Amino acid sequence: MGMGGLIVYGLLIQQLEWLMTPPRSEAWAICLGAALAFLWYTARKGFPATTRISLITGIGTGFGFAFGNFLQIVGMVAEIPFNMWNVMEYSIGFFGGIALAYGIFTSVWPQTVSPVKAWENRVAFVLVFLVIPFVVFQQSLSFDPVIERFRTGAAVVQPELTGKISSISSLIILVISAALIGYRLKKVHTGFNVGDIRFVFIVYFSVYILFGYIINGVMGGKAALNIHLYVVNLIVILMLTRIQGSPFSSHPLLQVDSRKLFKVLVAVILFITVMSFIAVNLHEGLPGTQNRF
Repeated sequence: MGMGGLIVYGLLIQQLEWLMTPPRSEAWAICLGAALAFLWYTARKGFPATTRISLITGIGTGFGFAFGNFLQIVGMVAEIPFNMWNVMEYSIGFFGGIALAYGIFTSVWPQTVSPVKAWENRVAFVLVFLVIPFVVFQQSLSFDPVIERFRTGAAVVQPELTGKISSISSLIILVISAALIGYRLKKVHTGFNVGDIRFVFIVYFSVYILFGYIINGVMGGKAALNIHLYVVNLIVILMLTRIQGSPFSSHPLLQVDSRKLFKVLVAVILFITVMSFIAVNLHEGLPGTQNRF
């Protein structure tokens, strides 16, 4: 996958100079090469379920990206007072998640599961619940970034004081959440059950929601509308996770239905083409919109 990413990046970016949205990163080409190498490996080594899920999820996520970008352009042109970047990102996750779930629930899986070694769980815990949250904290919630954000964007009355309180609160939340998850997972010896997974998910998602409120200035009396929707998402997800069995009526399949998948891909491409035609005719240019922040 690493070599595939380097080869495709060298071909598309360095040789052909197919740049997406300068000055943003062109790491998409590395992801494309890694994905193609992954598909080649799974198809050649005989992992049909993995290949099938990868293709279905790729189509769903690609559609979500394009549809989200269409909604983003429409929202910007209509001057809707909402963060349209969040709308696009939500669209990617929504359609990509549905495609991933469909692929998993409608595929045949082997019943034998190899036991996970203790050191693997420890490394995963450190990476997921300590390293990644710490990087998020250092980049977005430490003193300087928070105070600068409150001075320029959030319009908080006392940016220095509010920023310090917000940063310290974030660190406390981060430590408590890691301790809670670590204590819960420490009791796991043979494997994770549904309760363990639900507990980790609720804590992790709740921390993300709290960080969203804090970084948008809740300590200074500010709260963005899109953050409230995260709470709604959590409630809906918790309700849906109580459903037993597969939510899809299709019978599980082992092999990739190439003909059906090709028809879906063509339909998605045609729909994206129509959306692109509409989007480019809605405006005469949106300068600066390639910059996320």
